[in-house]
Amino acid sequence: MTKTKAKYTLGTAFIVFLLASVFFVRLSMLHKSHEPNGLDGYFYALQARSFIETGHLENPSHEPGYYLCGICSFFTDTPINGVKFWSALSATLTCLAVFLLLFALTKHFLASTLGFLLTASSPTFASMSINFINNQTGICFLLLYVFFLIKLLQSFSFKHLLPAVTFLALSMISHKVTLLYAVAVTCIVLLPYIKQTFVSFYQKCNTWNTLYKVFILLAITIIFITGCIITYLFFARHSPRFVHAFALPSLPFIHHKRLSMSVTTFGTYEITFYFVILYILGCITFAKKLHRTLALLIPALFFPMLNLDSDMGVRLFMNAVPLCIPLFVFELYLVFSSIITKKGSIACGIFACLLLYVGLFLTPHVYNPKKDPPYSYYRQIVSKVTLADDTLLIAHLGLNHVYTYYNGLKDALNWLPDFAIPVEKTWRLCYGANENRIRDMLQKTDTDLISTIDRNYILLREDLWQQYLAIEDTDIAETYKNWYNPYQVRPAYIRKLKKQKRATGE
Repeated sequence: MTKTKAKYTLGTAFIVFLLASVFFVRLSMLHKSHEPNGLDGYFYALQARSFIETGHLENPSHEPGYYLCGICSFFTDTPINGVKFWSALSATLTCLAVFLLLFALTKHFLASTLGFLLTASSPTFASMSINFINNQTGICFLLLYVFFLIKLLQSFSFKHLLPAVTFLALSMISHKVTLLYAVAVTCIVLLPYIKQTFVSFYQKCNTWNTLYKVFILLAITIIFITGCIITYLFFARHSPRFVHAFALPSLPFIHHKRLSMSVTTFGTYEITFYFVILYILGCITFAKKLHRTLALLIPALFFPMLNLDSDMGVRLFMNAVPLCIPLFVFELYLVFSSIITKKGSIACGIFACLLLYVGLFLTPHVYNPKKDPPYSYYRQIVSKVTLADDTLLIAHLGLNHVYTYYNGLKDALNWLPDFAIPVEKTWRLCYGANENRIRDMLQKTDTDLISTIDRNYILLREDLWQQYLAIEDTDIAETYKNWYNPYQVRPAYIRKLKKQKRATGE
């Protein structure tokens, strides 16, 4: 065996060892709870179960994360564990994608390993495995796309073109956040080529008369403005959270409660560190004329005017962390390339990698199952509800998914129904109401259409609930119009998907 081949084999074995470590640490973190993880845990499990049992998703979606959770369920005992399996696997593949991307850029094994372990030990990225599996899936595909894009730019080959196009498409349909980042990264990476095209076009324009120049300038302006308007209208219609995700910058980030709740205190400090250090490194590399195009990636990832008190602003910053790590390591590599081969710097790099590997085993502490919805309690509630197969149950978010999961995928809404259904077929689990009060107000003492489940929930027919609210004191009735007691009609975009599903007979 040649020396080069021995190094390759040893390096491959080392990366496989690191991948196995990440996978089992993530899986052990998620198995701290026997229930699904995070705020949407049962929704992912429901989607996975529906896919493996019926061949389609319970709630139609193009996001591949749900299908991959379902596929992984074939290799586990339950869809719940299938979701956990994919969450751990996608986190592991993301770390591998960071390594491959950095190695393609630097050809430096230690720098690439540093990026791998920075991703694996990141408390922010660990938090994504709990609540944001679709985001994590999109990030994995996006990093793999950038890797193949870099390989494609280094040496054009169809063996790189096909996976680049495939992973670009997968990252764009995985989540709207990764769609935005995919478009931004593509434009920035291709900017030198776009610039050269415009330079050639401008030189050609010099041979034209003034009328043609004005016409071209006007056409470009109209196209740009139209594109901005269409983008705004698209997100305003399909994801209004994007429209409210911007605000004036506010430091320090630790003061933003929504961010701290999403990523823990350590995650907030991590995001602050990358935000500050990347802008500093960007200024240094820009001043040294080192890959100036990369400096544009920094505001694209950490846009300084994001509203960190909004869900989407927080999610954008969380997504930026695993995406900015290869940029951070590459910027370091550019700045310190003159000393990167010295023994002292290599020793420091190895020591940093060892610390980060230890940090990987600390990441399970970011997950506290007690912060998840009380799924065990929800299961107790739905076990006491027995309804006919052709009925519809209205229950608040989370509880409705638990009911559907454990009742043969029977539909349950956390909205008011937006389609015709007989009154005797619609029931509700209402929270915080009093059975005797409802009976007295409706003057129904012998009906079996109202029953107490426990001290928090009452099961009753929906038309009786609406009658009760109509005659109850206005101030009291208003208190029941809250998250626990759905009172709004299902949004149009969800209704459209459901109608498509019913129209195809699924």
